[in-house]
Amino acid sequence: MKKIAAFFTILFLTVSAFALPGFIPFFQDESGEFVYYRDYSFNRESYVGFLTYDDATYELRYYAPFDKEQNLPEKEVTILLSVNPASDFMDLTGERFLTEIKAGDSEIINYLHDLMYEFNARRCNTLDVTPYSTDYITTKSWWENGFASYEDFNQFGGDVKIYYDITVPLFNIKKILNNRNEVIFKVATTGRILSAADTTFTSFRGFNGGLAEGQTITSSENKKDAKKTSQESSIKIKKNAKKTECQNGNIFFTLDENWSASAENMWWLSDRAYIAASNLPKSSMRTAIYLFYLNRRLIQSTQNTYVDFSKLEISATSSGLIKLHTVTWQPEYNTSMVSVKFISSTSTEESASLDYVVFSAWENDYLSNQKYFDSLLKTVSQ
Repeated sequence: MKKIAAFFTILFLTVSAFALPGFIPFFQDESGEFVYYRDYSFNRESYVGFLTYDDATYELRYYAPFDKEQNLPEKEVTILLSVNPASDFMDLTGERFLTEIKAGDSEIINYLHDLMYEFNARRCNTLDVTPYSTDYITTKSWWENGFASYEDFNQFGGDVKIYYDITVPLFNIKKILNNRNEVIFKVATTGRILSAADTTFTSFRGFNGGLAEGQTITSSENKKDAKKTSQESSIKIKKNAKKTECQNGNIFFTLDENWSASAENMWWLSDRAYIAASNLPKSSMRTAIYLFYLNRRLIQSTQNTYVDFSKLEISATSSGLIKLHTVTWQPEYNTSMVSVKFISSTSTEESASLDYVVFSAWENDYLSNQKYFDSLLKTVSQ
């Protein structure tokens, strides 16, 4: 379960903040942030990614996994771009290819350039990407939230509807729909690399297996873990177990004797699931804005694990807690992990500390015992 707990140590590292040329976003991008999109304009499964190192250096990547049905090999094109940070538009000053360029790659390279220019220009012309805008849509579905703009976009066939959202880094683009209301481009995952040696961005291979053609899990330890996590759940739930009321600041929840305390404010169910309670760091932001920021950060991919945005849910509980439901693909173990995070403010004052409870379990364990886990999670309240 090492991968579950990793966020406790990496979430709030000090980083530089800046913005793309020509606009000031609601949240400035932080060094190492990235976004990947599923691009349906290709006739094969394809992803387009953008990563920012600083306000002058960006990395662009196209990736398509091996396509067995069409007998198409794995395809990857990665470009490092430098831009003029003093310009109020996307002014390219340099380019370096980080992958071997093959025959036919020129079209993809030009396409990546076009998207970089187009997305930046369109974001510059869209100034209302803020949750306080009167045109910002707020519904129960995260996918429908944001600022919607009708635009003409030649690369996607003409008339489109673009959804912008502050939880998505760089251009804030969440999804693009064509004139038939079909999704043709949508965010697949966002994340942040922690150093220049971090391969989380360049190792992304989608969510349909996570391995390239011919690639296998080689470590004997990882083989054992992968087998363990892919089989049916081994969790044994005792019925009618004695229940205990727990509290973390302003958050209350109920556990039973199936859970064992391993440390202060941490409980395990076998070695397959855990619940942890803590307080998130204080911030100089107003509490309401800090909560929006946390929504963005707590759904990001890190350390070669990837939050699948097609399964993302952001909502509020009946008692007013923010609830983040994520499913994180872990290629190393060829399986996914389900996490449900709850955030509550202990105060309405500025720079308040926020109470935090997180539940995590291997996906097969969660699905095999979903009624039990969901019943437990419903007890989390304030």
